[in-house]
Amino acid sequence: MKKQKLVTLATAAVIAGVTATTNNLDSAKAATTTTTEPQTQATNDATAQAKAKVTSAQADVADATAAQATAQTTADQTTAAKDSAQAQLTTATSNASTAAASQATAQQNKDEATSAGIAQAETAVETAQSTAATASQAASEAQQPVASAQAEVNTTSAAATTANSQVATQQQAVSAAQTQVNKDQAATDLATAQTAATNAQNTVDETNSQVDALKAKENTESAGITLSQSYIDAYNSQGTYNSQDENYNPDLLVQVENEIKNFPNTATIIEYQPTAADEEAKVTDAGQLTFDQSKELTTFAASIINGIRKHIGVAPIKVTDGAVKIIMLRAAQEVKEGNDAGKSNALYEQNFNKAWNDADLTSAGIKSNLVSDAEIANEVGKYNYEINGRDTLPMRLDSTTSWINNGIESSYTMASLKQKVYEAIQSMLANPNQYYEEPNSLLTGKDDELLDQYLGVVFDAYGNLHMYFIDNYKATDNSGNEYEIPTDSIFFNGETTPAPLSATGGLTTADQAKLKDLQATLTTQQATLKSAKAALATAQAAATKLGVTAAVDATILQADQAKLATAKAALATAQKTATTAQAALNSAKANLTKAQQKALIADQALTAAKTAQQKAEQHLANLQNADANLAAANAAVAQAQTDLVAAQAAYDKTVAPAKAAATALAAAKAVLANAQTKLAAAQADLAKRQAADTTQKTVVLQPATSSASAQQTAANVQGSGSSVRQLAVDKTASSKVTSQPVILKKQAQNSATKAARSQQFVGQALPQANGVKQSYLTVIGLLLLSALGLGAYGKKRRV
Repeated sequence: MKKQKLVTLATAAVIAGVTATTNNLDSAKAATTTTTEPQTQATNDATAQAKAKVTSAQADVADATAAQATAQTTADQTTAAKDSAQAQLTTATSNASTAAASQATAQQNKDEATSAGIAQAETAVETAQSTAATASQAASEAQQPVASAQAEVNTTSAAATTANSQVATQQQAVSAAQTQVNKDQAATDLATAQTAATNAQNTVDETNSQVDALKAKENTESAGITLSQSYIDAYNSQGTYNSQDENYNPDLLVQVENEIKNFPNTATIIEYQPTAADEEAKVTDAGQLTFDQSKELTTFAASIINGIRKHIGVAPIKVTDGAVKIIMLRAAQEVKEGNDAGKSNALYEQNFNKAWNDADLTSAGIKSNLVSDAEIANEVGKYNYEINGRDTLPMRLDSTTSWINNGIESSYTMASLKQKVYEAIQSMLANPNQYYEEPNSLLTGKDDELLDQYLGVVFDAYGNLHMYFIDNYKATDNSGNEYEIPTDSIFFNGETTPAPLSATGGLTTADQAKLKDLQATLTTQQATLKSAKAALATAQAAATKLGVTAAVDATILQADQAKLATAKAALATAQKTATTAQAALNSAKANLTKAQQKALIADQALTAAKTAQQKAEQHLANLQNADANLAAANAAVAQAQTDLVAAQAAYDKTVAPAKAAATALAAAKAVLANAQTKLAAAQADLAKRQAADTTQKTVVLQPATSSASAQQTAANVQGSGSSVRQLAVDKTASSKVTSQPVILKKQAQNSATKAARSQQFVGQALPQANGVKQSYLTVIGLLLLSALGLGAYGKKRRV
């Protein structure tokens, strides 16, 4: 047969691309331009080329889409053919196995089909028939007890039904009687629950009243120190400290010192009882107290001191805003200059005085005069103050009563700070330092020359407690004092004379025990009240549900309860009768079950005998027809083997085409994706060039003078596809391309030379283009050809 020219999908794609490119180039020749400059002409040419690329890329996408569809169809068909062949192969394999088993059985029967074997089989048949007859008789006899037992079940079942009906009737009577009793009981329960709830509430109210009274007492701040008379007498008779004085008495001074040291053992000290508010008031930074916090501590300290002074007959100390501000300013200045009051040494003493004199006390209402001499100011401080005062020995704020630790803890409450101040006052009263300065500060009141004393208390950032005593002397005293604080000074703002704290405030040990007991009792009572209220709610709900609105007479409840008891007794009798009837029914059912079980066993024995008989008869028949059965089995095996070989061959022929079709489909998808990517790039480039064209400002139109560039482009495209023949291009049409039919024909080849012939076919009929896309389409064409045709080409024509 004469060979026909083959056009592959790849060749068709090249034709489409060339045709589209040529159309775009011809359109470019016919168009006019809007440029008068060579640069503009070049821009228009580039735009035309970009359009041509878009058209070509669109054609490529169309071709690749068609190729993918074709590849998909081929893949579906080859896969379906392979699946069908696989199913047929499975069936043929099963048939061959079954035929072989039948052949083995037929051969075994043939071997046993001797005269003796047949005689033995005949005997077996006779025995099986006899056994089956006996079993049939036994099965018939076993059915007779079943009928009798079923009759008994029917009789007892009717009796049980009647008894159960009577039980239902009695249950209704009990239910009606119970409903009436429930209503009577609900009315009584409601009254009882109301009384219990009222009593429980009254009990809780009474206990709450007692608890509130004790808590009110608990929230009264209390503290106080009462000096022993021996301490007071020794202090008042201390005399002079000057050994040169004629009144000097060293024994008396020793006595005073001993009394001061023994203060913790002789004084009456009331345990500090804070208020609940102070216990809750958090002080996050005791070293940076606010003015209000410092004044509150000062007021507390003054209350303790005034309690002591009142006992010994000394004028009370006062508190003003100015006194509090003075100690705050001086403590802050000391910290600012790095002087830790807790360190006692000569350098500190020097720096301490300077630091205090560097603080400007004007804002506290104290006149502060600048020292004019710079050298003096540098040594002793910047200011001279018109005030008299003294600071106690600084004491550390820590968690111990020794006041020696590493400074301020992480956090305090106002109650804990007041406790520290209280401990500090006790420490001062027990400190017999030089000239008894600490006790003197606390116990020495005003005299004829001293108008008043004022107190300021603060903790500094190092954790040191400062208690500053200010003596406001008259300006006309005998010593020539000029530092009386003017009466109109802001120092006196907020002046108070704190009263001693209550010595009986807070709770005694007995009170605390009583409060604890009351609170425990109250908890129990509240639980009882809660239960009583819940019981009342339950009783109210029950009464409402039953429609009960008022209590009933006790005799009515008793009469209804008697009716209920009678109904329950009748119900019990009916239930007993029903129980007896049910027991009889259960026994009858059990007897029926036993009879049925025996009948079932007899039926099963009969079925087994019949099966054995059929098997014996079939075995005898198989021996008698052994030759014919064996011949038929041999023929069946031969046919099954022939069918199996054919099914295997048919399946093998479907494997390669299916694999090739799958590969072709994957390649077609890749080609399509690549073509779509190039189309997107070409469209983006065209849009960019068209946007640039709109910026041209020339308005003179003239015909294109040359289309040499477009002609050259067409020539290049045609040259790259030199193996393509008979290109039909319509230059007036749009970029549509009519695809040429793809003819895939090949003379049948011997299967041994199929691969070589396929390669020759690719080299001659499927020439390669210069682009990657053409290479992909060529591979797809070859793969589809392999899937569709090469399997058939390998067959020899039957004559």
